[in-house]
Order: sequence, then structure tokens, then C-alpha cells
Amino acid sequence: MNKVMVTGGAGFIGSQLIRDLLQDGFEVLVYDNMSTGKQELLPAGQSGLTTIEADILHPKQLEEVMLRFDPEIVFRLAAIHYIHIAMLTPSRQFR
Repeated sequence: MNKVMVTGGAGFIGSQLIRDLLQDGFEVLVYDNMSTGKQELLPAGQSGLTTIEADILHPKQLEEVMLRFDPEIVFRLAAIHYIHIAMLTPSRQFR
């Protein structure tokens, strides 16, 4: 089974991608800090789905998770998409 990691996977677009990947037989790891994503958007009790609540802004933890899960593909959907928040913290947007 191919392994896929999706950062920001508990958001609207990520959760739709997750459903398609699972349907196509992929093992999926969702890596999301749940600041705007929601656990209830993800398919509950789905075989092949692992969710880790963590932030991409913590590179050591991200690296450890990636080394352990060893994904073949990574979809990077994690983002702060609210313009007013991005304007208040511009240094966080381009790490």
C-alpha cells in the first residue's frame, strides 16, 4: 500500500483529498494542528487513516513523524488562509 502524508488534511480541501486517497487504497497520514481544520471533517474509523495533531512550524517533530511514517507522497495543504491573520504575522507565512 502506498503511503501519503497530507499536511493541513483536516481542512475542507484536505478532507476531500483524504477521502479520495483512501478510496483509491492509499494509507494516509493527516498532519494538522487543528487551528482551522476539524477532526469531524475526516472520515471516522476509516482503515488506513492516521491523524496526528501537530504543527508544521515545529520542524523537529515534523521530521520525526515523516521518518517514522516514510511517505512516498506529501501533499502540503497546511496554510493560514485568513488574510488578516497573515498580515499580522507575515514571518510565519513563509517558513
